[in-house]
Amino acid sequence: MKNLPIMVAALLLFASCGGDMHKMDTDDLHRQMHAAEGQSSTNRSNMDGKMIKNIEHSTVVSFADQVEYLPGQVVSKTMAQNSHHSLTLFSFDKGEEISTHDTSGDAMIIVLDGTGKITLNGIEHILNAGEAVVMPANAPHSVFAVERFKMLLTVLYD
Repeated sequence: MKNLPIMVAALLLFASCGGDMHKMDTDDLHRQMHAAEGQSSTNRSNMDGKMIKNIEHSTVVSFADQVEYLPGQVVSKTMAQNSHHSLTLFSFDKGEEISTHDTSGDAMIIVLDGTGKITLNGIEHILNAGEAVVMPANAPHSVFAVERFKMLLTVLYD
């Protein structure tokens, strides 16, 4: 995959505590995407010392395969999270969406599979696998699955 170095760099840069893969509604997704605010970087849920969670360490894996598609759902898998950043994989079934919201941190979406529509400041952007968009802090944005797609969301906070 041509963007693997970007994804590997993101994983190396952004580390902390993680969560489990699960189905979430739009409100839960909004909270999950921006839950890094107010969390302590020393608050680690995993006692083994790993800062990047829910993925094999020291093993080459297919990054897009780390989150599954489920019919009629949006699925998230937290890879790392603290008060400075969050790193989350998402899968969207066709037609699923996260409604318009904003965040206090800069965010970047990298599409891993399929096609998604990101509406940023009222402007629609169609992204395909291997493409990315940066969303500035406090900019209203939404995500819609034109077809099934997977994305990596990175959010950086002050």
